[in-house]
Amino acid sequence: MKQDPTLVRSIEQYGEAFDVLSFAATGNPRILLKTFAASTPINRARVQESIRTYYREEIWTEHSNLAERYPGHRDLIDWGRNFIEREVLPVLYARNQGSSETSSAIWIHRDAPQTVREALRLLCYSGILLEGVSGIRATRSEVGTRYIVNIGCNLAQDAEPIQYGSAVRSTLSIKRMQEFGANHPSYKAIEQLGMEYLQSDSNVALDARLAAGVDDLDLTDFQKSKLHELNLSTIGEVLAASESDFQVLFYVGRVRSRQMRNAAIMAVIEYLSG
Repeated sequence: MKQDPTLVRSIEQYGEAFDVLSFAATGNPRILLKTFAASTPINRARVQESIRTYYREEIWTEHSNLAERYPGHRDLIDWGRNFIEREVLPVLYARNQGSSETSSAIWIHRDAPQTVREALRLLCYSGILLEGVSGIRATRSEVGTRYIVNIGCNLAQDAEPIQYGSAVRSTLSIKRMQEFGANHPSYKAIEQLGMEYLQSDSNVALDARLAAGVDDLDLTDFQKSKLHELNLSTIGEVLAASESDFQVLFYVGRVRSRQMRNAAIMAVIEYLSG
């Protein structure tokens, strides 16, 4: 407004549209300025087109382009996009229709595969998710982390983003979350992160990490002893095994087997970028 005082009148004239455009930016000034520039001279139709174009296309292009900078993370980047576009956004949109409390939040169980959590971290880097509070209890008192889905991506699901956005603004509840448990079916595509994938962009540092002993893993002595029972001596061998392989051991069920595999993935995932 200081740079162009004539904008004041336009913003006041189309106040609802500007409010929704600001709301859609989810607190990101860069995104607000970018979508506002695409909406000028501002009117309702341009704002709606700007929201649809940026949050349906451009923000996802920026996220997918991370694969060029971090080729080792390509599968995680692609899975994250599919997860939000195909699983999360349609469910949030359907739940928000006619509801007295709307939502743009999801909850991920703390025992979800490490690959899932890494994919979510990359989505946070792109601004598609905002990581909220961890240790949140959900259904059956299970514990996990709450994430806020970029509100613009949520609003862009509707043919009339301004009308939908105004409704969401007035009824948004942080407590209303779409829950994804420890073994949600959508995780299947990446939970078994195999050795072939890990070695596709291998480097000396990664190879050395895969050859490191299982005692280097952030696990309890009991869990490490169980890996030795399976004759798994390196981190790479742990990654090559499945959770069901761990579950043949006494006192190792779904939770412990997931923890054991997650520890191995976490030990090498920092090297995937090369």
